[in-house]
Amino acid sequence: MIEQRIAGSSTLALLQKVRELKASGADLVSFAAGEADFDTPEVVTKELLASVERGNTRYVATQGLPPLREVVAKDYNNRLGAEWVKPENVLVAAGAKQGIYLAMCGILTPGANDEVLIPKPYWVSYPGITKAAGGRAVYVETQKETAYFPTVAALEAAKSDKSKILIMSSPCNPTGTMISKEHLSEILKWCVANKIVLIYDEIYERLALKDTPHTSALSVCTQEESEFVIAVNAVSKSLAMTGWRMGYVLTHKDNIAALTALQSQMLTCLPGFIQDAATAGLNAVDELFPPILEKFKKRLVLLEKLLSEVKGISFAPPQGAFYAFLNVEALMKSKGIAEDKDLCSVLLDDAGIVVNPGSSFGMPGHVRMSFATSEEEITKGVERLKKYANS
Repeated sequence: MIEQRIAGSSTLALLQKVRELKASGADLVSFAAGEADFDTPEVVTKELLASVERGNTRYVATQGLPPLREVVAKDYNNRLGAEWVKPENVLVAAGAKQGIYLAMCGILTPGANDEVLIPKPYWVSYPGITKAAGGRAVYVETQKETAYFPTVAALEAAKSDKSKILIMSSPCNPTGTMISKEHLSEILKWCVANKIVLIYDEIYERLALKDTPHTSALSVCTQEESEFVIAVNAVSKSLAMTGWRMGYVLTHKDNIAALTALQSQMLTCLPGFIQDAATAGLNAVDELFPPILEKFKKRLVLLEKLLSEVKGISFAPPQGAFYAFLNVEALMKSKGIAEDKDLCSVLLDDAGIVVNPGSSFGMPGHVRMSFATSEEEITKGVERLKKYANS
């Protein structure tokens, strides 16, 4: 029998449990979803069908179709400020998650016990992907005062001669915080100086909800320095295409060549009809996304207002993505609850609220709330939380 060496995704397991409970008639308000609550745009689905009808169902280039890599490169040039990026710097992957795994497999040496620096809190899959790729996770402490991004001093304290990768996201899952250009530049300089590759997960980059603009790591490095920078992105969040598994990796062209060779053995290629659909979506996203962005901005304003009335919680104000990461230590203490997972169970059973435990993200005593749901559901859910917490 195959030995299970890696734990499954806790967030995906929770979502499946929510589906089952709702199907059985449970009255739940779920703040667990890591996907937008709008449908894939019609321009995308129509192009998918048209591509299939054109017969685009055979093998295509492993690196990705030229029109898709072209639109991604132009987007990074014009919108994200990475003027040196060209189609040769883009590799298509089966979602951002597979892109991260591919990059780690390309960097980490099997059997060498290479280390991946992972700031806490982190997206739940970073440790599992690290282990699957043969690396060893080394966790880096962060503070609320630095928006939960690591200082160079903290990175310096955590590194060793085995450190090969630093991975982090902005806007961050689970905190919703965003790193400043100055802070990111400091970290990038440290990575280049120490020959540590920064895997920069910017899948939520279009969801900048307040005054802080998103900074792409590729916009603060030169083409030569991009040897040590791998940006990972996808259409999952911006075009509601989570199930389509359509992502891309951007880095130095020599890195792309090596990763393309690895991808040819791992995946062969992402289906051409999905790439055509994603190309159509990216060509239209600047017109499609602004109304969606405004909707999420309104939801965040509402969520922060409602949460201010709940006793026993605090949080760093989210700047992007669609998450709030709540410190619930005071609430747990007032209720005599020792573990955040136990609090999540109580909230599910007694209040009909679904949230993710912070321990899954490397930070016990917290919970993650996704506001990728309607204003009505946000109001209903936080009122339930307030009733529980304030009683």
